[in-house]
This record gives sequence, C-alpha cells and structure tokens, in this order.
Amino acid sequence: MKTNKLFSDWAIYMIASPAILAISLMAALYVSCDFHNDSFVKSVTFVGSNILLWIIYLTIVNCPYEVMCVMQKNAVKKFFSDMPVSETLSEATIPQPEPVRYSHDDYVKRVEAQEKERHDEKERRLKAVLEYTHRTMSRFLHEEELNTLLDEIRKWSEDFNYTPCVINRFKKNVGNLPLRHFVWNIAERLGRREYNMAIRIDFIRTLFPKPFEGLDYSTLKNLKAPCSKELIPIDEPVNGELFFHDKSEEFPE
Repeated sequence: MKTNKLFSDWAIYMIASPAILAISLMAALYVSCDFHNDSFVKSVTFVGSNILLWIIYLTIVNCPYEVMCVMQKNAVKKFFSDMPVSETLSEATIPQPEPVRYSHDDYVKRVEAQEKERHDEKERRLKAVLEYTHRTMSRFLHEEELNTLLDEIRKWSEDFNYTPCVINRFKKNVGNLPLRHFVWNIAERLGRREYNMAIRIDFIRTLFPKPFEGLDYSTLKNLKAPCSKELIPIDEPVNGELFFHDKSEEFPE
C-alpha cells in the first residue's frame, strides 16, 4: 500500500513538473522581451512563475473533498434562493386529497337504511317463529286457539312485556315441560337479551295457565328441563341462525 501511494505521488509530480517548467519558461521569455532580454528579469520571472504555479497546483491536488462538497452545497443553495418563487418547486403542485364531507341528507339516508335493515331482520325472525309455532302447536290446539296463539306471539314480538290472553282449550293434552321447551325455542329466535328467563316464564304461564297450575318460578326457571316424551324438543339455534331443526311435520318452512 505504501509503495503504491509513493508511486502515485511521484507520478503526480512527474506529470506536473514539465508543464509547470514549460509555462514558467514561456512566461520568463515573454516578460524579458520587454526588458531587452535581461537575464535578471528572466530569472526572477521564471522562479516566480514556477513558485506560483506549484502553489496553485498543490492547492488543487490536496484540497479536501469535504471542502469541495460544502462549496458545492453553498453554490446550489444560493442558486435556488436567487430564483423567483414561481420557478421553485412547491408542495402546492402536489394534489391534496379533498376531505370527505357528508350532508344532512346523507345522514338521514343512512339512518333510514339502518332502520329498514333492523325491521327486515325482525320480520324474518317473526316469520320463522310463526311458521314453527303453526307447525308445532297444530298438534295440540284447535284452529281457533292456534290462530289466537299466533296473534299473541306476534304482539309479544313487538313488546316483550306484553301480557297475553288465556288459552285453556286443547285438542290433545300437553304437559308444562313441552310448553317450556316451546317458549324457550321461540324466545331464542326473538331475542336473547330482551326475552330473559323471567319474561319467558311469565308469558307461557299466563298464556297456558292450566298446565302450569301450582308451579312457581323456582320450579319453572329451568325451561330446558328434559322430559320422558320429547313432544317438543329443545331446538338450539346454530350461530344465531333463525331456522328450526325440528322434523315433526312435513310442512315446508
């Protein structure tokens, strides 16, 4: 590494020396002509030119790279600061996204769409419950009582605190356990939060008082209690689905 550096330094000086000597000699001859080729003038001019050229050459060769970069940056900065504002790059030339704004009509439409969606969901749930009720309870009730039951369930779906009328006539006897299962199945589709356990028990016990005669809340709170004959089995909704899984009747849903 030292040998290569030494060689490169000698190469720089060897290349520059003839050029500096030639320029110094030409300058000495040119100046001495005005002084009748005076040897003293020629010598002084030659030596002075030689020294001056070597100083310029060594300064250029040994000038640090960082100094050159600083000089270049200052020159560029000055150039752009002197330019007119119209010619400089501006962030205003970059297109800016416009803020999203919603009008009052947009808000009203959004609310109406949400209300319609909730209404349609409620109608789908009620339809599934009424079809299940008609399919299941037609085995135990006459047509008149069955229609009354459908009306009471429709009103119950509109107000979970609704108090139903009484149905006492059956075409086939049914105990309180199947009726517990029935009210649990339909309430799971109508809404778990609103139709809690107490509301379900009050509704079915008021609707069918005879099968629940003499039974208090502590006895009825287990609506999913098993019975020996699964006349109306518990029907668990899967992942919030509305449809029922019973196959007791062949009527389509």
